[in-house]
Amino acid sequence: MNQVAARLAARAGRPYVLTHYGTEIWHHDGKDPAFRRLNARAAHVAFYSQALLDRGRELGVPFAAGSVVYPPVADEFRARSDSERQALRARHLPEGGLLLLNVKRLHPLADQQTLVEAFARVLAARPGARLLVAGSGAERERLEARAAELQLGPSLRFLGLVPNEQVAELQAAADLFVLSSVLEATPTVALEALASGTPVVSTDNPGGLELQALFGDDVRVVPRRDPGALASAVLAATQPPRRTSARSAELIAGRFRLPGVLARHLELYRQAGAP
Repeated sequence: MNQVAARLAARAGRPYVLTHYGTEIWHHDGKDPAFRRLNARAAHVAFYSQALLDRGRELGVPFAAGSVVYPPVADEFRARSDSERQALRARHLPEGGLLLLNVKRLHPLADQQTLVEAFARVLAARPGARLLVAGSGAERERLEARAAELQLGPSLRFLGLVPNEQVAELQAAADLFVLSSVLEATPTVALEALASGTPVVSTDNPGGLELQALFGDDVRVVPRRDPGALASAVLAATQPPRRTSARSAELIAGRFRLPGVLARHLELYRQAGAP
């Protein structure tokens, strides 16, 4: 869609700002001259992460000026009081215990297969644990079959597609958000967890590494496709469970809420339209 808008602006002889979210850069093969031309003609190119900008430069994507503008986190994703959290948790884990969450489309790039394998190890060490997986996709049948083979039973629940307001409640209720993806730019779902006060364990995809650099101890990173490492990190991060730091809350407020992100985009548009 951003390329369609850029084409229309180019045809009208108007300056434009182009924004890249991930896929078009991660899978760029240099064989699309129109894509390269639209980047070269842009007044500015914004990227969803530093890793994405660096990858664009590495691939030789032509752009005169580029910068990072992170995706915004909606206000629904916020820290809750202890009593509110306990009420939310009771809906999914009435008997108490460790509550883990993953929110992603069920797709090979999200690699919930590794997550399921890791959770089997977590459950062996923490029998009261529960993993909630919110999202739909073609991988669901295969993942459910593997969960059955591992005899995870009701400890692992596939919730399917969940409305955003319910995702916000899940993010606040969870003790830990677990991201098993093999490829991410800036994983918005992990930012939503951090905005809700929930620490993150992520694989070392580019987005996970970038969030760790920004948020420090509130984001732990492990190698991709390594269930043992993922399980160990989950156990270490939840003994005992904790909430994110005040510094992370300040960082979310300053760089990842809509007013700040909007102001950055408006500044890019002003610069693009300046004579």
